[in-house]
Amino acid sequence: MVVVVGFIFIIVTDAGLSIRNLSGSHAMGSADKGFLDMLAMPSVSYYASVMNVLFLIFPFWLMIPFMLIYKRLYLTSYNIVLGICIAMLLLLAFVWYLGLGPYFDWNLVATIGVPASILVWGNLLKESWSKGIRTAVWALLLVGALHSWTWIAGNSLESSFLPREHMEPLLHSRTGSNWIIPEEYR
Repeated sequence: MVVVVGFIFIIVTDAGLSIRNLSGSHAMGSADKGFLDMLAMPSVSYYASVMNVLFLIFPFWLMIPFMLIYKRLYLTSYNIVLGICIAMLLLLAFVWYLGLGPYFDWNLVATIGVPASILVWGNLLKESWSKGIRTAVWALLLVGALHSWTWIAGNSLESSFLPREHMEPLLHSRTGSNWIIPEEYR
């Protein structure tokens, strides 16, 4: 655990982020915000944006109900753990307030793609399929992975971050109504 924390500090400092600023950040529970301030306020546009980000991270959400209907998802202890992980990460995605907006704080909910992918593809690929169907399932998997990877890579580039002068109002805004986000960053 100490080695992991040490590597995180090395990576953070190497990226040019100041360790001194960590104590005043949201990661340490400060920055003049309480627990209730970090919960999302109900808003159709906010939740629609979160759902869009979840589909960009993992485009195969609709396969889960179909897998249940066609009995391709089995009730094993492994699948139950994955289902609990997915449910808790979905709860986090919809309850936690993404201060920079869902498209700039997407990395806070991106982890949901891991258990969702393992659940869907782990169950689909272990099935016995005819040769043509198995190839189609693999092709679908690769197209979805390419879609997610390109979106994540595109959002990870430095150009996708808001400039500091546009982030300041976000840090002081609770509702997001006074966000000053230029058109080229939306």
